[in-house]
Amino acid sequence: MASESPTSERWYDGITRYQWIVLAIASAGWIFDVYEGQIFNITRSDMLADILGTSSNSPEVKQYGDMFLGILTTSYGSGKDGDKPSITHQELREVLKRDIPRWFLAHRDVELVYDLVRNLGYKIPDSISDLNTMMKNLHKQGRNPVIEDFRVLEIT
Repeated sequence: MASESPTSERWYDGITRYQWIVLAIASAGWIFDVYEGQIFNITRSDMLADILGTSSNSPEVKQYGDMFLGILTTSYGSGKDGDKPSITHQELREVLKRDIPRWFLAHRDVELVYDLVRNLGYKIPDSISDLNTMMKNLHKQGRNPVIEDFRVLEIT
């Protein structure tokens, strides 16, 4: 019996040297982009405890660490729990309530969506429930909206 040689190509056959270099550079960029967030998560308890002058397991350390991460979050509305406002929304409300100095403006996605929603004739905050329902329907269709919880627009 003669053995048959496989005729199927490997998945990476046909990829050029240039394409491999682009993949390597893009992967390195992604690694460095994620690196700073990971370092913050690893060091935040000790770092914030030192800044706040408290122990690393105090509630203040967790609160300010979570608040900082919420400020950095680009997917506004993340961490939704049922009908409650998102974690990001709650954190921004807390920052405003405490009049904590802020060194950031609303993320460009929030500003863009706010203007787009208003230009389409929706009124904030009256239309937020309808907009959130539309986003849930988009999720069911497998689409990913920029803002998952439109209640964050009440803050802008």
